Amino acid sequence: MPRDRILRRVEDAVPARPFAYGLCAVTALCWAGTVVVGRAALPEIPPMALNFWRWVVALAAILPFTAAALAAKRRVLAAHWRVLAGLGALNMTAFGGLFFLGLEHTQAINGSILLATMTINIVLVSWLFVGVGISGLQAVGVAVGFLGIAVIAVKGDAAVLLGLSVGIGDPLLWASTLAYAFYSTHLARAPKALTPAELMTVLCFVGVVACLPLAALERWAFDRPTAWSVDGALAIGFLGLFPSALAQILWVAGIKRIGATTAGYFIYTVPVFGAAMAIAFLGETPRWYHAVGIALVFAGVYAATARAGRSGQTA
Repeated sequence: MPRDRILRRVEDAVPARPFAYGLCAVTALCWAGTVVVGRAALPEIPPMALNFWRWVVALAAILPFTAAALAAKRRVLAAHWRVLAGLGALNMTAFGGLFFLGLEHTQAINGSILLATMTINIVLVSWLFVGVGISGLQAVGVAVGFLGIAVIAVKGDAAVLLGLSVGIGDPLLWASTLAYAFYSTHLARAPKALTPAELMTVLCFVGVVACLPLAALERWAFDRPTAWSVDGALAIGFLGLFPSALAQILWVAGIKRIGATTAGYFIYTVPVFGAAMAIAFLGETPRWYHAVGIALVFAGVYAATARAGRSGQTA
């Protein structure tokens, strides 16, 4: 598989932990555009259809590179089909479906804050269900990083919090992050014989199969057809190729190297990258709270990962 050979060659030239941090950072960069692109596409493409079609695109992009290897490993797939189906259901179906459905019914500020809780959910799920401990420094990193997210989300004005309203979209978005936390912390159960790209191919296939009935139900039972357009097709293409295919492969590779807990802290950088993209590509004006928030986010990530780096923990 070309992508996996590229990863191995780069890793040979870069120390293991910094290389894994780089994978997680690139993943966060790919995910940064999800909220903007997803919200832009939702008026034309309903949530379940959007989630279904992005996995179709992701599967089509990866399968040509992994089909032969997966055919040779069919016994591995048969022996671990329950684990693979569960991982696919958690990520592709539960997280993706709930995420876009919640995004359709919440404020942008609420969405930014709730998305940041994914890191906390990963830490809590790792602690409560996987038995991974959390140090005091890591706890401080969680708090500092979340504070940075909040500063950016409320634009440096604490009074904005008083104007937040909680609707159906908020619990749906939180539930999506909880589903992804369970996915991330249980990735270690995936068969070791599969490379990240091969594993993601299988999970994308699970996503396509599981999301099709939901998209059909949305279309026919709730009368929500897709209004196809060039912009909508481009949005699906972006979501399928970058946040779905490339980022998911890199995320799996990163977790295999540093564990879900440490990798989860990089989710804090998603809104940071999002703000930078808005400034660079949308012409938005940078404000003082962007600088303060970004500084807090990276301080939190450093505090959360520094101890793991010194102790060699893989969490």
